Amino acid sequence: MEKTELIKRYVKAANNLYNLIPITQVYRIIKLQNPEMSLTASEFKDVLNQMSNQNTGFEIKRFDSWFEADNWQSPEYIISQYLFEDDNIYDMMNNQEGELYNIPDKETFLKHADEFYFVENDALNDLRNYLIQEFKLIPDDVEDIVEETQGMMQVRTDESDEFVEFLINDYKNFSVSIETKAQEDQLRRLLDQADYSLQIPFYRNFSEKQFRNNLDPFDEIDLLDGEITLTDALVEQIKTAAVDVDELDKLVHCNYQWSENMFENIAYADKVSKAINKIDVPKL
Repeated sequence: MEKTELIKRYVKAANNLYNLIPITQVYRIIKLQNPEMSLTASEFKDVLNQMSNQNTGFEIKRFDSWFEADNWQSPEYIISQYLFEDDNIYDMMNNQEGELYNIPDKETFLKHADEFYFVENDALNDLRNYLIQEFKLIPDDVEDIVEETQGMMQVRTDESDEFVEFLINDYKNFSVSIETKAQEDQLRRLLDQADYSLQIPFYRNFSEKQFRNNLDPFDEIDLLDGEITLTDALVEQIKTAAVDVDELDKLVHCNYQWSENMFENIAYADKVSKAINKIDVPKL
């Protein structure tokens, strides 16, 4: 595949997988998954500039107002257009900041350049079977309902309880005739199960279940005799871009600069910053 086309596919896939991701992270992922390919920062940015003039479904933007309170410069983000509605961007940022990215292998990653590509799972199959058996719907109608459900889960920006209630009401608009409390309770259980197990952008391509059990990067930083030590797990996560090293650097400083013994804590944050930035990762 020609280099420019490959970069475009990565960018489209990153938008579909994450909906909100710094361009530096996308550059890292491309470099790490294509070590044999020469790709300079300027080449990457040139392709992004080309795409920004097309109808791509995303924008590239900084969030200076979000970062200025911490005296930190905002990176440039790839942002899905639907996030500009209401305060969805800030809900997403609040939920994700400091969390891991789930990065598929190259082949799987690039499949997500197709906005209609979704990964099936057992929970969706259970939902599909229940709609057919309990409500006597024809398979084509059920596929429409399940695809709509999966698509809505992919773009959700709030917690599961509220979202599942929204889906229940939406099902009634699909002419799913919910006649008993038992039917509604079972449908709610199946939707909860699907929503909890589906990998979605709101959780950086983790499922909610996986997201809740991920390591906390701050737990992987140790201070012993005045020296900073990073666990092997954290080093590996940084090297593979599962941890955004720039985001971690920001959070380390912001968490410590306003706490007690400010000068001591800033010195600690500077040591952590030096340790994580020693790790060789691609940067723009």
